[in-house]
Amino acid sequence: MALPKLAQFAVILSVICYTLDKSGFNPLVFTFFEESVDSKSPSLYAREKRETAITSTEYELDVIMSFSDSAILQMITDFNVSISIDNKSEISSLVITTVCSLEKAGYQCKCEENFAWSYNTCLTYGACDAITGDTCGCINDLPADGQSCQFNGNQIVERDVLNNLFIPVASVPPNLLDSIIAILKNESFPVTILSLEVREMNLSTVCDPSSAQGLRCKCEDDFSWPCEMCTSNTTCSSDSSSSCNCIYKSSFSEQYCQPVTEIHQCPVRSTTTPTLSTQNVTTVATTETFTVTESFTLNMQFKESYNDPDSDLYKNVSAAAEINCKAFVSTDCKVQNLKFRSGSTIADFSLSSSSQDVSKVQLAKDEMLNQLVENYPVEIVSPKKLDVTDVVSSEEIIAGDSVTLTCGPPPTNLGLNLRVVWTFAGTVLEPTKGSDEGTSKYTIPQFFQIHDGKYVCTMSRKDGAIFTQSRDLKSKPAPVITVNPISAVLKCPGSQTLKCSVEGDYKVEFRRVGPIGPGTDISYKYTASSGCQQEEKEIICQVTGKPETNKIIKLALRQNVYCEGDKVFGAGYQNFVAVASCEDGMVGNRTAVCKADRTYGDFQDNCVLEVIQNLLDQSATLDKATMPGFLENLKDATINNTETITDSPATINAMVDILENVANRSGSLNITIYEESTKNIMKSAGVLTIDTAKKSWDTLNNETSNKVDASSSFLSAFEGITANVVNKPLNINTDHIIFTKTNFTNIFKEDFNSSVEVEIAEAEVEKQSISVIVFASMNNVLPVREKTNTSSSVINGRVALIQPESNLTNISIAFDVLNETLGNPKCVFWDFDLFDGLGGWSEDGCSFVMSENGSVTCNCDHTTSFSILMSPSSYSDPPLEYITYIGVGISMGSLIICLIIEGIVWRKIRTNRTSYLRHVSIVNIAVSLLIADIWFIIGAAISKTKNAPACTAATFFIHFFYLAMFFWMLASALLLLYLTVNVFDGGLSKASMLAIGFSLGYGAPLIIATITIAVTAPSKEYIQNNNACWLNWYKSKALLGFVIPALLIVAVNLIILIVVIFKIVWRRYGENAAQAGEKHVLLVIARSLAVLTPFFGITWGLGVGIMASPKNRGIHITFALFNSLQGLFILVFGTLLDRMVWTEIRQSHSSTSQIQTGSSGARNISSGVGDFFRRFRRERRSRSGYQLSSNGATNLSFNT
Repeated sequence: MALPKLAQFAVILSVICYTLDKSGFNPLVFTFFEESVDSKSPSLYAREKRETAITSTEYELDVIMSFSDSAILQMITDFNVSISIDNKSEISSLVITTVCSLEKAGYQCKCEENFAWSYNTCLTYGACDAITGDTCGCINDLPADGQSCQFNGNQIVERDVLNNLFIPVASVPPNLLDSIIAILKNESFPVTILSLEVREMNLSTVCDPSSAQGLRCKCEDDFSWPCEMCTSNTTCSSDSSSSCNCIYKSSFSEQYCQPVTEIHQCPVRSTTTPTLSTQNVTTVATTETFTVTESFTLNMQFKESYNDPDSDLYKNVSAAAEINCKAFVSTDCKVQNLKFRSGSTIADFSLSSSSQDVSKVQLAKDEMLNQLVENYPVEIVSPKKLDVTDVVSSEEIIAGDSVTLTCGPPPTNLGLNLRVVWTFAGTVLEPTKGSDEGTSKYTIPQFFQIHDGKYVCTMSRKDGAIFTQSRDLKSKPAPVITVNPISAVLKCPGSQTLKCSVEGDYKVEFRRVGPIGPGTDISYKYTASSGCQQEEKEIICQVTGKPETNKIIKLALRQNVYCEGDKVFGAGYQNFVAVASCEDGMVGNRTAVCKADRTYGDFQDNCVLEVIQNLLDQSATLDKATMPGFLENLKDATINNTETITDSPATINAMVDILENVANRSGSLNITIYEESTKNIMKSAGVLTIDTAKKSWDTLNNETSNKVDASSSFLSAFEGITANVVNKPLNINTDHIIFTKTNFTNIFKEDFNSSVEVEIAEAEVEKQSISVIVFASMNNVLPVREKTNTSSSVINGRVALIQPESNLTNISIAFDVLNETLGNPKCVFWDFDLFDGLGGWSEDGCSFVMSENGSVTCNCDHTTSFSILMSPSSYSDPPLEYITYIGVGISMGSLIICLIIEGIVWRKIRTNRTSYLRHVSIVNIAVSLLIADIWFIIGAAISKTKNAPACTAATFFIHFFYLAMFFWMLASALLLLYLTVNVFDGGLSKASMLAIGFSLGYGAPLIIATITIAVTAPSKEYIQNNNACWLNWYKSKALLGFVIPALLIVAVNLIILIVVIFKIVWRRYGENAAQAGEKHVLLVIARSLAVLTPFFGITWGLGVGIMASPKNRGIHITFALFNSLQGLFILVFGTLLDRMVWTEIRQSHSSTSQIQTGSSGARNISSGVGDFFRRFRRERRSRSGYQLSSNGATNLSFNT
């Protein structure tokens, strides 16, 4: 329970006053808090900071407080008001610098904002976060002597910057270099550049190409070449020079003179000439003196008094240096120029002796430091590198090999109870204790490219004495062997060429197979004799000198083969699983099974992009030091290979495994994932969610052999990663994923990219953080796998992963719907335990609140990954159903009447080709629509039974016959166009036209309907899932297989009509009756098309309108009316409005009546009438379509 504010202020101020009182500031008055404070405060430390005015002094007090209620800390943090103690003193500000808390592994002390631990403190106690800029923000222990974090907000970081100045000209004035050097040396410092302050500039090296011996590179003042540069190059220094400060180089290289205080200078030769006198001869003896400059660091605050020769430090250092130099270098060794300077405390000195053995000088220095470290915090940098074991070569380590580094032992006087810290690239790996022998080991189980860099071992005492060893490690790619084939069948007798190759600077050879290899790309011809037995052979290809790295080729010897094979897979017997290598840049294999039909099937592509496979191998070894660089590499590899990754299910699966490893390693090793690394993860993972990856995800989600679902693992990895993201506000917006982490107090409401809104009315914990990830295209990844096992739903909103710091039991989420044509919203979350661990969507704990203005609001009592599922909703309107069924009944009745009438006049129309073909078209249009309407009724009945196979069959026939109706209309239009344009006799025969008509009328619809069902049925996306037997629209867009051909035919028919009408109007016909009849038929065809084409076009245009606005009642009713009247329109405009048909019907009825009322006594009358008509027929035969005949009874025929 939080203390009252007054009590908190009382505690704080009483501590401050107590400290001031102990320091002698008696005038301070404590009466203000006498009733509030009953106990004494903890121990304090006070120090004078600075004077701010003549009459006032400002003090900075360090206060150590202990409490168990975190709310007190928060209230102190929020304190920002000055408090007057009396009229002379006030507390102006309170700043928290350090917070120590007891964690599972012990105490951790973390710095607040703008404060940090020093580098030495980080090494001494072990940093629990990254060491950046020689500071860290957390240590793994309670510091001694009440140490606290130091101010770091305005820290000035000093860095040495190396600049190269090139003058690319053929020739320069002789004094150009001198002029440039003079200008630079005369520049006054400091110089401010933007926010940087250049405090000092030193010229180190000047190279002049004018020399005949190459580049003449001379060191400036206070700089010198290292001794090895002097010995490996021709020197241009004078013999009397005290150091090697000038050399000749053949070409430019990035090697420069070094400060004289940081290098081993070449021994300096000096000559003394003592004179030995005798009576007659004078002998001159020459003695050479060599001088080496050295330095070392003491981790103690520098004081100018150290340079006093009478100070203890000066005397001890000088004595230790001289004693050890005489002991290990030469007895005439002397210490010169000993001087101490700041930077902790740096000691510079020179050793002069007659010996030029550099190794002895180093030994003397080591012993000197060992002597001094017993009493002083000396920093000892070992010249010996860390020992490397378990590897073939310490220079280049083969990727994947184990590496063990051994540090120590340190100098004996440093002691054994040391704290050991291993660092890599400035990041603390693990703080440990040294062994009894004073050594420490660090093992990298698998060394990869991410481990390349400098490893440093630091052994330290609590007083600051340090022993350091280091080594640079570098990896080389592991050998990648490719063999072809991997597994094959060889028919006896026969031969098979076996190939083996390796990448990099390795060589391969076949084991125990003749004198072949070694080489980078070798082959071997294996021959099976005619009498070979059925057996299995294994041929091994191995890396030369590394036999454990190999690939095995399996050959099955058979007398007969079943599958002959192809370019990828060789021959095989039935049920043989052939294995082939991957393409270049991919690793893994491809498999296929030899089927009973003698062809390969069940193909599986297990090839993974090589760069992703390498990253997958590395991800299993990630630690705090390698995680940031690895995630940067992963992001680059993903972006650079997007197309290849999204097209490969195996590569996507490998990417999921990588993300899982990142989550597992960061969780198990307590690795904090910082902002830049988090951004790299989001960019890498976002590529896997784009639209082009959907096909690969569908393949992975439909893989029944997998016990672990890739898409579920993908989402699970994000939950693990989010838990380890740095605990500070973040807002990362990438192309496909948005990550937000924010702090809130009690109430939270946020809109994420105008697609998801999260609201928390009241949290159980007042102040906490919450992480939200919004996926733009997670519907491409996650399957619609529901707990209720409903397959009709689709993910119709963004997927949002919500992870608060503490449990939430009342969270409101509003999703913007992606497709407003869908209905029946469900509020769901991804349950990883459903379907035996495969995962699926569940509504448990989530409830639907409302749906309005294209947004669905849900309420859930837990947090995880949420979304909404919606399904295609069928429009339900009882009046509309009555209109539809009554209309379809009228349509079917009209079509039946149309077919009866056509049957009556059918035998009378065969002599006129145009009329005959017109009626063939009308009959087939009517038949197609009638059968389609019948299947429509059947489909409506089947849809209520939810019988998918029967519904599929009904949908196929509805689709086919509706298309047939449109294509027969097209055939009729093409007939009209042909007869209108072709004004001459001849051309296509009636039989040819019928063949074309039936091919177009039924052949084209059959092809389209078959292709549609073949493409969409295997993926169960052929029919709709909303209780309607019709083509699917929302998933596969199968409905386009009807809409596009129908509307195209409508457009073509309208164009044909315009052409035909123009021709008919402007054509001049003679008085020939046959031509007049022909013109009449063409006009009938044109009239029926002119009415039916727009009518059908409007009807199915309304159908498209329903797809666009499925809940528009007006469009539904209008479509139902037009659709139900199609049969009636065909009857009226295709048959009844043809006056010739009516004439034939009346004449047929009249003839029938005459036959029924005649008698044997009237034969003479009938015979007379027959004679009249026969004469009339002969006179009009050439001009009329009438045919009259008498054969006992009168038959009347008229062709229309």
